[in-house]
Formats: sequence, structure tokens, C-alpha cells
Amino acid sequence: QALMSLMQGEDIDVVNLDAHLDVRPLVQSEDGTSIVHSGSPFRQLLEDPNFRGHFTEFGAQGSQCSGDHAQFVTDMGHDVIWLSSLRGCAVERFEYLMKRSGDPMFVSFDIDCIRGADCPGVSCGANVGFTAEDAFGICMEAGKTNRVALME
Repeated sequence: QALMSLMQGEDIDVVNLDAHLDVRPLVQSEDGTSIVHSGSPFRQLLEDPNFRGHFTEFGAQGSQCSGDHAQFVTDMGHDVIWLSSLRGCAVERFEYLMKRSGDPMFVSFDIDCIRGADCPGVSCGANVGFTAEDAFGICMEAGKTNRVALME
């Protein structure tokens, strides 16, 4: 929301590099209030009427994602690019995303998208994921462009 406010109504491309989709619904408390959690930030973004732009889940790992959540992303008109489709070409495909439009970009990089052998100790490690070399290359591509307004 802060980035959308800063961009003052401009379209923003958002790319989430993560093993998980992070579009789970908010949890309802006993008193009926909605509770935000670590699996909900991009659902909040996609449901925000002020969000203008495109959202891409990049490198999602099918074994760690709900089909309902993937369907939610695509039903909202956005993309899920599965890790399985990026073998040997992750950096090149990410570079393509950098060139897709001229809109400012927010890149979210959750290190659990990197395979456990290359990045041990993450909260939800897996034997599959981007290699350390892929992760470094993706970060270098993001750093080469002034389109990236925010990377976390």
C-alpha cells in the first residue's frame, strides 16, 4: 500500500519470487476481525481496488502450493510461472519480465525459493528451488534496471 501511495496511481508490476504463492485468505478471529498473516500479503494486494498493474508469481513450487491459490491468481488476471518451467532459463525468463513493460516494479524475493542445498536454514526449505547461481543472476538483473522501485 505504501508503494501504491508513493506511485500516486501509476501502474506497478509486482513479481514475487517465492516457493509459495502467499495468497491465502485472511484468518477470521472469534470476534470476526480479519487477521493478516505471512501467507496473505499478495492476496491483500490483488484484492485492493487501488492496485493497478500486473502481478507475477515467479518460481512457485507446485508441491508447496494449493491449486485453489494458483487459480485465485489466474482468475484475478495475473500469472503463475512455475519453477518446473524455469529449469535452465530462470534468469533469462526473469530478464524478459524486466522488459515486459515500462511500469515501475516491485520485486519480492523470499529466499525459500532457493533450493535448500544452496540456502540452508530457511523457514520452509526444500530440495528443489532456484540454484544460488540463478538467485544471484536474478538479483543482478533486477539491479540493472531503474524500473525496480522496490526490492525486498
